[in-house]
Amino acid sequence: MCVAVPARMVHVLHNSEQMASCIAVLDTGTCVMADSSFDLLMQKMRHFYAVRKNLRVESRGQRYQLVDFIVKVGSVVLGQTSSFKGVLVEVTFHYLLLLLPPFRTCIGERS
Repeated sequence: MCVAVPARMVHVLHNSEQMASCIAVLDTGTCVMADSSFDLLMQKMRHFYAVRKNLRVESRGQRYQLVDFIVKVGSVVLGQTSSFKGVLVEVTFHYLLLLLPPFRTCIGERS
């Protein structure tokens, strides 16, 4: 006897700044980061997971860099419509690594 199991929902997110990767968020709240071929895997798992399609959220705006911080401010639109839905503010911290010249040793050196 086969029992039909309802498909679980998964949201697959693509970021235009990280084109080689995508983020999948399961209905349980679990997040998975994978490469762009994850979409092909989801097609094979369509009996277990339902991918919500045709939902496009887009944010366009400015990007500012202040030392180690990158601040992005943009307006959010949903789908193909151009109606304003909200404001998105993203702040990321990138450690700035300073490359210093190699230290000199005194071994074998004469003054």
